[in-house]
Amino acid sequence: MINKNISTINGIVINVSPYKETSAICSLITSNGLESVYISNAFKVKNSLKPLLIPFNYLSIEYSLANDKLLIAKSCEIITDYSFLITSYKNNLFLQCIIQLITSLFKYNEHFNIESLLLILDGVKGNKDLLSELLLFVGSIYSDLGIKQNTNNCVICSKTKNIVSYSLNDGGFICEDCISKISNINIKNKNELYIFKYAFSVINASNINKTIPKDDGCKVLNELCKHLESYFGISRLTSIDIFIEYLHEKS
Repeated sequence: MINKNISTINGIVINVSPYKETSAICSLITSNGLESVYISNAFKVKNSLKPLLIPFNYLSIEYSLANDKLLIAKSCEIITDYSFLITSYKNNLFLQCIIQLITSLFKYNEHFNIESLLLILDGVKGNKDLLSELLLFVGSIYSDLGIKQNTNNCVICSKTKNIVSYSLNDGGFICEDCISKISNINIKNKNELYIFKYAFSVINASNINKTIPKDDGCKVLNELCKHLESYFGISRLTSIDIFIEYLHEKS
């Protein structure tokens, strides 16, 4: 039995899967994490719910709630259409990284900073540097998931000078005097230290306009994603590998 009360939710379409013969299930990322939305008669030509079938549409959706907590779409309105971003091969690789990061790390009823993702998508729309944007997005995911990284001072002794490395396991920057206290970390170059700090900076117009050195940026991105995989016990984020490989091929 369906609750007749109608509610509204805003979200970005991440994935769509056919359901039975004529319907579909839309995976939507919202400020409360992932939501599944049922679309009845999804593939009918005149179905007004068709925007729910297009990845990266940002929508306002009216829905009712079924007993199994599945949202039943009643109507939808496009707030912003980002679907055209997929037409570029490079953009598509980038967006696949976004999709895999979200679906691997976020579940239902978990906080997600959707405003950060909207700023990232606006950056893609404005042809900003995609590696820089992906680093910012991964940093925002760390924040959403409560994994703090200190980029202001050494996490061991709190000194702000002579920072020479960072440790994701220990939570941030490491100074020259403390590096010997932590096993399996190496001294980083100035670019890597800058990029690490950049990844955990605020997502705003100024930071989105920056372009990160590619080789060191790829190295830091790889480290950040491997740490997420280990921390949460998830499978390899293969979309990240493919994106990094593509960037190297374009050198």
